[in-house]
Amino acid sequence: MSIVSYDYALLETLRTSVGEWSKEHFDRSLPPDGSSFGMLRCAAGMAEELSELICGRDKQEYLDAVADICIYGLDLCYRAGFGMRDMLTCDDETSIWENHGSPFLSSTVLQVQITNLSVHIGKICHGCLKRSQGIRGTEDHLADIKINMKHVWGLCRSVCAGVGEDLNRVVYNTACSVIKRDWTKNPDGAHEETT
Repeated sequence: MSIVSYDYALLETLRTSVGEWSKEHFDRSLPPDGSSFGMLRCAAGMAEELSELICGRDKQEYLDAVADICIYGLDLCYRAGFGMRDMLTCDDETSIWENHGSPFLSSTVLQVQITNLSVHIGKICHGCLKRSQGIRGTEDHLADIKINMKHVWGLCRSVCAGVGEDLNRVVYNTACSVIKRDWTKNPDGAHEETT
């Protein structure tokens, strides 16, 4: 497994291109009640708690993380207008996501990398969430976000190398496709316009 070094110039160009594209397509005003932002915060909270679940050292920490995931889930359901019974008994087959296992997950190394990815992504969510809530101000949330983002990129690079791919090329190809999507003109199907 050969790990290719980062192409910093390329990644910086992509960061700017994707960032500008994202601002143009997604930085619209929130609804008057702010429910979209509130739902995003709930999702971030759930992801952050997922990292705590994975890192739990004892039964109490596991149970605390599970409960907190559910608390964020309750808030999200409230904001989305989902009744609990309706949500808990809804038909899964209406999901746009297919429920198939990944053939790559048969690798123990890859399973560990993905577990580590979820931990670092959760820690990024933790920092974003606490900053947006204006709490735990004694923690350096930006520094935590930055170091965990570094780990995310390193793990993504290792995952790519493990399947014989170069992260730089994978990110470049995807970014070139994504920034062609016009979500303002086609909010329901821009992802189908380019591949």
